[in-house]
Amino acid sequence: LVEKSEVFELSMEYGKSYLKRNAYESAIKEFRHALKVFPEDKEALDYLVKAYVKDCISNDNNCDTAKKILSDLIRKYPENFDYMSYRISIEK
Repeated sequence: LVEKSEVFELSMEYGKSYLKRNAYESAIKEFRHALKVFPEDKEALDYLVKAYVKDCISNDNNCDTAKKILSDLIRKYPENFDYMSYRISIEK
């Protein structure tokens, strides 16, 4: 039986690897999987946002999803300037 933490760590590891290789869709899938295991994990959420933003900027893909997630996060964490910066970077 695989521990939840092992599943989480593997998903995070794969997601980061995909992100480094600009495989944004695969990275998004892995970070979403990690968040299913631990829904409140801030690191997984931050990486998920980063993957959506990079996909939007690089491929003009998932921009609406990125904007929605960022708007929700800015409301929830108004002190996080990274989220505001990401939101500004994908404005069109």
